[in-house]
Amino acid sequence: MCLYERIHFPLCRHTETRLVQYCHFARNDPGHQCFGAWRYLKDYEQTESACDECTKRAPGFTPAHRMYGIPRGR
Repeated sequence: MCLYERIHFPLCRHTETRLVQYCHFARNDPGHQCFGAWRYLKDYEQTESACDECTKRAPGFTPAHRMYGIPRGR
């Protein structure tokens, strides 16, 4: 099971899922494909900002990764 984190954005009512760690099978597969169940490591709300898609469209929102210094490569 690959590990994911789920982020809820109440300002725009969207949810993002980010990969935290590949499982054993996905690490050994050339295409990193995992056919198992997803396991959520963290599930939290981001109340101060909107999701990345909404911040690109609306000029008044600040992206969460820029606000808290989160690297985008996940």
